[in-house]
Amino acid sequence: FDANREVGGIWYVDPEDKDRTAVYEGGYLTIDNKLMCFSDDQPEGPGKFFTFQQYQEYLVNYSHKFDLRKHIKLQEKVVETCKSGGGWDVTYRNMATGVENNE
Repeated sequence: FDANREVGGIWYVDPEDKDRTAVYEGGYLTIDNKLMCFSDDQPEGPGKFFTFQQYQEYLVNYSHKFDLRKHIKLQEKVVETCKSGGGWDVTYRNMATGVENNE
């Protein structure tokens, strides 16, 4: 689940609502990309410090490269979770329509 329009979680900056973000444009990660990137998709060359936007782009590319997008619900905000048997019940709200669903 990601409440945003695109993959990235807190790293995503909505171009239509830049006030609704946890990061600022031009900021840099405090950990180099060799530590921050997934072990199965390491960047070539020496380590460097990504900007927040570069890291968000990396996450988008990763989601495409490994066909993960079919497992991600964009514009869906988790509003409640409850342990249920061996799993979880998740209630989420569509950010565009306001409709809540449960699974």
